[in-house]
Order: sequence, then C-alpha cells, then structure tokens
Amino acid sequence: GDLVELVRLPHYHVSVALDGEGRRSRIVVLVNGYDRQAKLVDFSSVRWQEPAGRECFDPDVSAAEATQLAHRALMAAALRQSPWARGAAELAATDVRLVHYPFWVHYFKCRRQRVGVTILDGLTGKPTGPGMRIALLSALASRTVHAGTQEGTPDG
Repeated sequence: GDLVELVRLPHYHVSVALDGEGRRSRIVVLVNGYDRQAKLVDFSSVRWQEPAGRECFDPDVSAAEATQLAHRALMAAALRQSPWARGAAELAATDVRLVHYPFWVHYFKCRRQRVGVTILDGLTGKPTGPGMRIALLSALASRTVHAGTQEGTPDG
C-alpha cells in the first residue's frame, strides 16, 4: 500500500547581513545539503528546533560551500533587482547553521511494480520541484552507503 513519512533533509540556514540605504537588514538563504540549490526565504516566523533522537541525513555540502552558494544566490537576486538583495555587494554571512528541513514524502505503487513519490514542503504544504526528488534519492542512497560502512546495526 501507500506509505507517508516525514523526512528531514539537511539544509544550511545562512543568515546574511546587508548594509544598504542607511539601514542594516538580515536575509536568510536556505541551501540544500544535497542538490546545492539556494533560495532566499523569509523565516521570520519560524523557530528552528532540531529533532532529538531522530535519524537525520548528513549533507554532501560543507558549510563553507553553502556560504559561497548563498552569496551567489544573493548576487543573482541583486542582478534581478530583487528588493531582498539591495546592497548585496556589502554582504557578510553572520550565521551558518545546519538545519534538517521537513518534507512529507508519499510513496505509492505505480504500473509495472514501480514506486511513485510525491514530496510536499513540510512547512508550507506545497509540492516541491523535481530537484527535491533527486535530493531525496541522493539522501536515501547515502543512508544505504553509511549503513553499510558503519559498525553495528542501522538502529544503533
């Protein structure tokens, strides 16, 4: 039958301080720990609390690389004249931390014994794009690799 699970994929939450127009503002760029996609987000109403005792995936991206990807995303937004990125030339990452972003994953049977997957953003409930499917498959593949190389059982 169908299966639905909550999966937390690693993302870097990169806070960037921008100096422009006589005031300082803060922007958050979320960098996916697998597919390296970076997007500007407004998490002013979200308080991150990491799940205790839950299995989480390790990222394929380092904090330093995530910071560079966040900088590129901000520069691209500035070139598009986004109001979020005014003053992007004066930016500095003030906080880079690893968070495990929630996604609802629905697995279902398809024709010819294939498995279909629908992924919803765990905060907004909106469907994700095809890049998230690739990131999920990469995470699942890395879990298999890690389980095969670590001592002990997968449950610890």
